[in-house]
Amino acid sequence: MEGFPNSKKEIVGIRHLEDEDALMTYGFDTPLKEGQEPLVSDIADKIIEDSKKNVKEKIDLIFSTQNRTNGTAILIRDKILSREENLNIFLEPDSRLADLNQGKLIFPEGYKDGDFVGGLSVAWKAFWEQSFDKKNLLYRFGDPVKRQDGTYLYPELESMFGELGESCAEFTYRLYDFLGSLESRDYDNTLNVIIGHTATVFIMHEFLEIAKDLSKQSIPYVQLGELPAYSWTYLDKVKQYLPEKIPHGSVTTYEITDLVKPEIQEIIRIERDILKAIMVQTRHEKQI
Repeated sequence: MEGFPNSKKEIVGIRHLEDEDALMTYGFDTPLKEGQEPLVSDIADKIIEDSKKNVKEKIDLIFSTQNRTNGTAILIRDKILSREENLNIFLEPDSRLADLNQGKLIFPEGYKDGDFVGGLSVAWKAFWEQSFDKKNLLYRFGDPVKRQDGTYLYPELESMFGELGESCAEFTYRLYDFLGSLESRDYDNTLNVIIGHTATVFIMHEFLEIAKDLSKQSIPYVQLGELPAYSWTYLDKVKQYLPEKIPHGSVTTYEITDLVKPEIQEIIRIERDILKAIMVQTRHEKQI
């Protein structure tokens, strides 16, 4: 049996297992809940099956560095090795896959882990409105936006955050940097597995659709600086076949042949560099 031909490239995508509802104790970097052994076993079986069927010499588990994804990767690796101890499986932490940094909350008196934080829905609505509707890529998650008259555009967020989160520019820069590195990975002998977040799943599906459409053009092209806005137009299309809430531990195989074409990868890397330039020019960047 032979592996996939060079012309076909695939990646396995996994959303992390369910994590604890413990914002006060851990902030937004919560660890996994216990008791998810059956789901870990199912995921491990799927990866082992894919590895053998496609004759892969090794397995790379590429995962966000947050607790819930790191924990998921370790559980999957250990379960695989408990069944196939001779498999070459490697852990590859990648901070570029981290979920959107939502800053640090200031909790009201009497708050305890598990209590509802209503202001977060306002924060997400504001982030969506500023980033996607108004195309303000530099808006930071949780910013109440102070007007010239001293009032706030989002008064519910005033005094809610001790530290603001990331902007869409920072988050998108990280993801573009990761997507623009996929061309250099080994797909002939390696089963590449991405363990990420809901955003990872949606971004992957958006860019698979984008790459497929761009590949139909004689010269693939996106107007300079417009890839973020261009990708957002694909969100409604993706929502037609993806559930609003991606199940924890869900496994998907991405056919990324179009996405890793050199001309598509070049577009992604150029757009990444434009985001970097915008942030440097406005002194916006934190640590990228």
